Amino acid sequence: MSKIFGLFVVALLLFGGVAAYELRYFSTGVFDQSSLPTDQLYPMVIGGQQIYVKIADTPAKQQQGLSGTASLPQNQGMLFIFPSDGIYKFWMKDMNYPLDIIWLDSTAHVIYIAPDLAPNTYPQAFSSNTAARSVLEVHAGFAAQNNVQVGDVVHFQ
Repeated sequence: MSKIFGLFVVALLLFGGVAAYELRYFSTGVFDQSSLPTDQLYPMVIGGQQIYVKIADTPAKQQQGLSGTASLPQNQGMLFIFPSDGIYKFWMKDMNYPLDIIWLDSTAHVIYIAPDLAPNTYPQAFSSNTAARSVLEVHAGFAAQNNVQVGDVVHFQ
């Protein structure tokens, strides 16, 4: 697979029919998922490990994030997708468990990792020093357990 993603397709089974959605996020900088189901889990591979993520792509979803949830399964996470590159700050407000937070650039390369962030770090905010396009939240220890490093590429399936 190339370092910069081309087009990829996620096939969804809806009401007995198949609907295909072409996702161009990392190749064009546009992630148009306006008609995707909101609670759908999408597969991705990071650090050689397949995980399933929910997408947070609206201000309301991004503000809520994983706050208030009781737990996060080992093989799941949340991917925050922003409309443009920027310095996006995250905090652990109303979190009930620790997280690793991983910032990605517009080509799906890891640019910064904040590991093992405990809920009691709130109100401290964390961010990358360079512009990110998306941010991935996974259970604490994921980056270390899977040897995720700055420069690694995230692959969507």
